[in-house]
Amino acid sequence: MRWFHNLDIRWKLLLFIAPLVLGVLALAGLRLHEAQLARVAATQTAALAQLSHKAGALVHQLQRERGLSAIYLGGEPEAWERLQTQRRATDQALSHYRGFYRCRMQVATMARCIRSSTGPSRPWAVWRLIAAASTVAWSWAR
Repeated sequence: MRWFHNLDIRWKLLLFIAPLVLGVLALAGLRLHEAQLARVAATQTAALAQLSHKAGALVHQLQRERGLSAIYLGGEPEAWERLQTQRRATDQALSHYRGFYRCRMQVATMARCIRSSTGPSRPWAVWRLIAAASTVAWSWAR
């Protein structure tokens, strides 16, 4: 304890304040990490919501095609033109769904590749990729 009494007042203050500052910085780092995890989770949730919207649109078109097929097979030959138009609409909805799904899978694959190549030392690269994936996903949603 004698060494403490021999210290200058500036060093004594530093010994008292430094642990507090380090604690505040550690807590701030934890909060930033939690906020980043929440942002990633929100991005993933948005992507799943977009995927379910595309799947819902596809199912709707498939149901319409099923109904028109039943009408045509039930003996109404004049429903043939409407059925062909509906098939084109179904094919378009399927194309949109497949394109969106393929895009999301490619982005997920790229994220895994970057994560494995950069390791824990460069997590910002993965976060940048997730932001880019969100931009691509939003462009598909429109």
